[in-house]
Amino acid sequence: HPALSPDGKRLYFSSDMPGTLGMSDLWYVDILENGTYGTPVNLGPEINTEGRESFPFVSDKNNLYFSSDGRSGLGGYDVFVS
Repeated sequence: HPALSPDGKRLYFSSDMPGTLGMSDLWYVDILENGTYGTPVNLGPEINTEGRESFPFVSDKNNLYFSSDGRSGLGGYDVFVS
């Protein structure tokens, strides 16, 4: 479930590709002017945990909403905002 930034210039996604801190992390790639994608960037330990982060969504105010099962919460996947 990838998500575009409000300006359409950045794509956020969840992956377990090499470089992941946990079971799955949130990443982004910049969408270049020629329509290709830049190098994936891990959002780092401020967002990602040893658990699973997924379902990113970026609001019009550039708040990143996502689900995680790697933080204390109500159980299972909880929704967080950064």
